[in-house]
Amino acid sequence: MAEGSNELPVTVEAESFERGAVVRGLTNGVKYTIIVTAYSMGGLAFVESEPVTPFGQPEPPVVFLEAVGDGWVDVRLENPSNTGGLPVESYTVTTIPEGGTCTVVNQRCRVTGLTNGVGYVVAATLTTAGGTSSESLSWSFTPLSFMVPPFDVDDMTPSKQPPRVIDLLPLVAADGAQNIAAPSTDSGSSTTSPTQGTSTTTPPSAGTSTPATTVAPTTVPTPTGSSPTLMVGQKVALRALLSTFKVNVPKGATVSLDTKTSGTACTVTRKSVTGAAAGTCRAGVVVTPKKGKAKTVFVTIQVVAARN
Repeated sequence: MAEGSNELPVTVEAESFERGAVVRGLTNGVKYTIIVTAYSMGGLAFVESEPVTPFGQPEPPVVFLEAVGDGWVDVRLENPSNTGGLPVESYTVTTIPEGGTCTVVNQRCRVTGLTNGVGYVVAATLTTAGGTSSESLSWSFTPLSFMVPPFDVDDMTPSKQPPRVIDLLPLVAADGAQNIAAPSTDSGSSTTSPTQGTSTTTPPSAGTSTPATTVAPTTVPTPTGSSPTLMVGQKVALRALLSTFKVNVPKGATVSLDTKTSGTACTVTRKSVTGAAAGTCRAGVVVTPKKGKAKTVFVTIQVVAARN
């Protein structure tokens, strides 16, 4: 019998009861008291158990990348909707390649000890008294010698990308042009010493100079940020997949995934993406307002082989 609820009767024959009984239909996380009633020729007898709480296997946490910096990455964790009916006792954050470490405090941690320029994948699990969850959706990133600012993880906005930081380069000439320095020697007019009553001006001679070193046109490097990484067979919900995008959804509008833009690496439904084969696919997020045209923003997803 659950606290504050009606009785849930289960009848078990005496012979079977010697081996125990299973009470089904209970709700994880709800405290129950088991009352056993015995029927015999002499009448009824019953015994009441101590309160017990059924539990289930917890789902994995949701991982968010908040910032990437010099040999580190900041991670935020969010509990799933189903923790098996039990409170979370601890979290474990892992990186591949191995080497990063962190201690989770208030569902946040900074993974340190990473190597700049090396691509990593980060994921997490959570543990309750009922056991440890499966691994979360993983995210790929590359530590940098400069900081990538925090990603905005509010509701998504198709018109805005997460902020990025790139190296600032010296000003250069346009493609195909050269930067020419001023002549190193002055070749202006020169006047000879005049004789009485006359003056003679010598025309300026053509000056010579050597241009400064030509500055070759430079291409600004592509900003390095994070991209979602999905393992083959792993499924992720729309909200978790696009946590690095900020989408302002108008009141009454609907948001869904475009199932026609999955590619061969992913299987896409309107609310989730599942890794199908190693490779890259693009998923389109469709925001449909009550009035006006629908807008679509695309996100690239890396799919990797499942870990052994």
